Amino acid sequence: TRPPTPTVARAVTLVPYPRASPSAIRLRKLRVALVVPRLGDHGLFDSAAQGMSRVHHELSAGTRIVQVGYDPVRWEAALRKLAKQGSYDLIITGSYDARPLVESVASQYPRQQFVLFDATVDAPNVANVTFPENQGSFIAGALAACVSDEYDERRGIAGPPTIGFVGGEPNPVVEDFVVGYRQGARYVRPGVRVLVSYAHGFDDPKEGRGLADRQFERGATVVLQVAGRTGFGVLRSAKDHHKYAIGTDQDQNSLYPGTVLSSIVRRVDDAIFDLALMDASSSLKTGRTYNYGLQNNGVELARDHYYRGAVSPECRQEVEKVRQDVASGRVQVKTVPNYDESGRAPGRLATSGSSPYNPATRNSIYSIEPTWGGLARSEAFLSAREPEPRAIGGEPGG
Repeated sequence: TRPPTPTVARAVTLVPYPRASPSAIRLRKLRVALVVPRLGDHGLFDSAAQGMSRVHHELSAGTRIVQVGYDPVRWEAALRKLAKQGSYDLIITGSYDARPLVESVASQYPRQQFVLFDATVDAPNVANVTFPENQGSFIAGALAACVSDEYDERRGIAGPPTIGFVGGEPNPVVEDFVVGYRQGARYVRPGVRVLVSYAHGFDDPKEGRGLADRQFERGATVVLQVAGRTGFGVLRSAKDHHKYAIGTDQDQNSLYPGTVLSSIVRRVDDAIFDLALMDASSSLKTGRTYNYGLQNNGVELARDHYYRGAVSPECRQEVEKVRQDVASGRVQVKTVPNYDESGRAPGRLATSGSSPYNPATRNSIYSIEPTWGGLARSEAFLSAREPEPRAIGGEPGG
């Protein structure tokens, strides 16, 4: 299948990138570097590495992948070292945590081109790539609510269904998942209850498992994980409790067949290949944002044979209708703005009461009640230890 057509997010209408096979257009040879915390997340960064593999093989580009761990000091140092070398046409990195690092290094090396995925910075030498994750989580919320409702009905459980969400940390991208997830769940089951927990980061499966355990014990039937490697623990917890989970970023359905209902897939691999191809053909424009959404296959809910085996025909039909409603624009999915400097997001969900999220209250469970007057902190599950950043050695490359 062809990669999705990137679009310029600042434009009112979608601006298509002309499709052409690499062999059909004149290309210059590139050198491209990718900087990630670590591979093996079955998610965002593994998808980026797959995109780099395509760049290497299909564009005959020189590629290098640098794994730096989650320490922002090492992460920024790696970006600066690559930029100082001046050997790469594109330096790529991603996630909300990378945003200030790219902003700093890009300002020091204005002649170096950067690609930042899953976040944005306002810099003339940075091409941003965004994925409207709230669209994917809206559909996932509808799936979770439908499956939970069926589960409760089979067991004679009275009352509204309960679903859960575990995020790696309370940043705007993760919160965007929460907003869409809740809205999608209520779109099909208005009385649904949503539990929300945040971990201390994206690299602690044990912590994710503990948070999900607590949500399942409180009645959740399905938990969506948006937590990187921390989310592995969420998937395992769902299997242990004989309940369900939904994965994120890559298709994680095969990790626990029958337990993982589906996954919100964000095509970071396609985006990286597209932008590299654009640069190789001298058509890449930095200083703008390329948006990969549901309409151009940049965000999707995985609907493979694992999905068909785990989800009833009735719920699949309901989810497909929801997907069409979102893709057609019949439903406007809510979103959140970025944090301000204090760590708050002023004006977020202005119609829904006060802002419920605070980075200091990670590892707590919140209950989003059907009336949505903000999140009420209902149960603490606090860890006294901040996990140490793990430095990943080695710099594999082609």
